[in-house]
Amino acid sequence: MPRYAILYSDRLREYDLGHVLTGECFERFMALYRRCLGDRPVFEVVNNPPATDEGLRLVHTWLYIDRVRRCEGRTRTIRR
Repeated sequence: MPRYAILYSDRLREYDLGHVLTGECFERFMALYRRCLGDRPVFEVVNNPPATDEGLRLVHTWLYIDRVRRCEGRTRTIRR
């Protein structure tokens, strides 16, 4: 039987880059999950640690990572 992890942290409530993916969206998803699927053993909520630069680079370009950081007010650029 396959198992599925839902990566979630209460810190996601703070996430808002001004588009549809906001902390409120994460909260609504978790409420829906708990109401509809929360009692199924194939799903597990996992509290994920913050991503590392190396981990982000597995799925995003440096340009995109730098852009997101600037939007968040983190001005540090990544050394390539």
